[in-house]
Amino acid sequence: MSARDLLDIIRARQEDSSWRAKWKADVLGENYQEEEKEIWNPLTADEWQEFKRSFIEEYGGEKVQLDGLTHKELLRYLTDGYREGDEHDSGKELRAFLNSL
Repeated sequence: MSARDLLDIIRARQEDSSWRAKWKADVLGENYQEEEKEIWNPLTADEWQEFKRSFIEEYGGEKVQLDGLTHKELLRYLTDGYREGDEHDSGKELRAFLNSL
């Protein structure tokens, strides 16, 4: 795939929301049909914390510390054990269940 092809794909995406269907028709043939389903994989609390530590300097009006949390987030974690992204971590529920046995 050349740089021009990539630019064409980007331009098509900006111009039309059905760029994926056009690309699939071009690459996979006119008769290719697939039920388009968006896949959303949210970040777990650990992944989000690592992302903030690596790429974000300020979050929610506060400076992100070296551990990837702001002071407000750290205080909330210490008081009730919640970190942003915990709702997407199914392993945490399983660990809590196993610990309760």
